[in-house]
Amino acid sequence: MLQKLLQAMSTPSLLPEATTEASPEVQGPGDCNFVGMEYYAGILNRTYLVCAEPEGILGYRVHGLVASPSFPSPNTRSPMSYVNPRLLGKYQSLTHPGMPKAALALDRANFVYLSGTVPGVAATRAPKWGMGNVCYSGRIIFTLASGSTREFILLGAQPLDSILGQLERLTMSPSPAT
Repeated sequence: MLQKLLQAMSTPSLLPEATTEASPEVQGPGDCNFVGMEYYAGILNRTYLVCAEPEGILGYRVHGLVASPSFPSPNTRSPMSYVNPRLLGKYQSLTHPGMPKAALALDRANFVYLSGTVPGVAATRAPKWGMGNVCYSGRIIFTLASGSTREFILLGAQPLDSILGQLERLTMSPSPAT
């Protein structure tokens, strides 16, 4: 039993490049949107709808813990299958001018990085240990102005290279004049 558990945790479910590049982009309020899971407190995880635009990057918690299914399912190829519709519905009423404060008030796990606070973004297709049968397309890593990093595992089939390119343009562009 323990051997099966360890094997499931170490078996990568990284989707092939050709599949993820043809994947449709996630819809959301930002110029670049993706569904990403982040580990926290050791082995726990949260799933976010991450929305980037020239003014900054917002992360909306849209699912709690994601557990590895016993067997991969065709449904898990869709990033939206990892989103809880009830949690996503909490954010429908947000309006753009007050969005960062309102988003933070709705869930303490949400995050906001204003323009200029994410000086670097990178991506990797390297397998992530512990993902088991959870399908994923790679990882996006934000380097923050503080020097720390945040890593988001792209759940389901998402176009990693396209997302990275969009994020680079958004995070490296000068902040809009006010």
